[in-house]
Amino acid sequence: MPPSGEDRYRRAIRGAVRGYWSGVIDYGQFFDMMLTTTRAGVTDAYHAGARDCGILPSELTPLERGALEYNIRFENQWIQGLAEAIDAGSKANGGKLTPLFNRADIWIGRWVGIRSEARAAACADQKLEWVQGATEQGCPSCSKLSGKVKRASWWYENGILPRVHASSKLACGGWHCDCELVPTDKPCSPGSMPSLP
Repeated sequence: MPPSGEDRYRRAIRGAVRGYWSGVIDYGQFFDMMLTTTRAGVTDAYHAGARDCGILPSELTPLERGALEYNIRFENQWIQGLAEAIDAGSKANGGKLTPLFNRADIWIGRWVGIRSEARAAACADQKLEWVQGATEQGCPSCSKLSGKVKRASWWYENGILPRVHASSKLACGGWHCDCELVPTDKPCSPGSMPSLP
């Protein structure tokens, strides 16, 4: 079975991190690899989310295409910080690769977040269930949302989206969230949503 888009993104990011950490590639090559990887990975995630609702890449609205470009630019702003962390913890400086992979995993987790965001935008009236991830056992917001079902447009319009940068409505901030919005046939949760801590 071919690797999923998330797996391809993971391999590409980890490959760039490993290459720069070990000195096989230089800063310029790393930066270019990350720009290329981010554009390809974020685009793939966004297209996957839209495809979940039967929307082809050519059918994205101007607003959705703008959101895709925004997500690419948002991810690119963190490349310099990652490069600095790799410089400081490089193999030549006696650093270990594992902490850098842990940092890269935050980037990789965003693939699912971007897919959820695209799904919420493209699926407008489809019902999506908040499925709590393994890392959110201590997040009171995610715990309150677990199992709640609302239309995609409601999640999107209210800005309550897992793994989306700066999700200020979630106690975990959303940036390191492991939750996901999943299409469902379950009935919508009645009443208003719980207030979030």
